Amino acid sequence: MVDKRCRICYASASLQNPLFHPCKCDGSVKYVHSQCLGTWLKSKDTLMCEVCQHQVDFEHSVPAAFQWLRLVCVLLSLGYIVADYLFRTFWYIPLAFVVSSFLLFSFYVAMETIPSCRPFKHPVNYSKPKKATASRSKV
Repeated sequence: MVDKRCRICYASASLQNPLFHPCKCDGSVKYVHSQCLGTWLKSKDTLMCEVCQHQVDFEHSVPAAFQWLRLVCVLLSLGYIVADYLFRTFWYIPLAFVVSSFLLFSFYVAMETIPSCRPFKHPVNYSKPKKATASRSKV
């Protein structure tokens, strides 16, 4: 039986740093740590194993804490698609809102700037307040 050791740093596997076999090599050069493999591939600038000429494949895993973000992104994307579809299908509703706002604003401007369109202004008749004749008792 072959002792499982990393072929780069010669350390054995641990819970924090497990060993992988990313290529078709066999025997004592089969296993490697993920960090050691990454450092080795960066220095060689290739994804091929020098011993067996097999291209090293990587599996990308999403951390469990970020799984819910995928759902949020999908829901936001679907919301955007639905909103875009509704806007393209019912384009006349926002258009009617814009046109009615423009017409109301134009009517307001016309009422304020053209003197003949203004409503008649009457002075307000204020009456003097009546004085209270209540007697106050002195104690």
